[in-house]
Amino acid sequence: LFPYTTLFRSDFENISHELKDDLKVDYMRTAQITITDEETGEKKNSPVVIKDVSGGGTCFMTQESLRVGEIVEVVYDFTRDPLLVKLQIIRKENHINDVNYHYGCRMLPLNMVQESMIKQAIFRIDIENKRGKSKFEEDLEEDFEENLEGELL
Repeated sequence: LFPYTTLFRSDFENISHELKDDLKVDYMRTAQITITDEETGEKKNSPVVIKDVSGGGTCFMTQESLRVGEIVEVVYDFTRDPLLVKLQIIRKENHINDVNYHYGCRMLPLNMVQESMIKQAIFRIDIENKRGKSKFEEDLEEDFEENLEGELL
């Protein structure tokens, strides 16, 4: 094996005919997905780490084992107003030496306003990523420094 080869087992669905030309941005944040049991209708929340988002979907990691084709819900809190989005799992990877599953998801259809909100937020995140820090991270840093100065005085 080559020293930089990543080994993984995965389930794939060929979606090349459905891919959009949407901007994809890195967005490492924690979130909760809601999983609905198809038989009982029972809803369960599960923690995830969102790796990236685009106007067409997202990629996240979780220890929860989900099926390709399964529908989950997530609240996008990076849009102007929080937005409940339904995602369909289209790719599942299990990397060796990683307890998390990595999922690629496509967004189920949204109305034009919701789609516009997501695209605006993604453009903002892309600019923040290129700047180095998000406004949220800068505000957190400022609050931390102010609290630290207050404790030292």
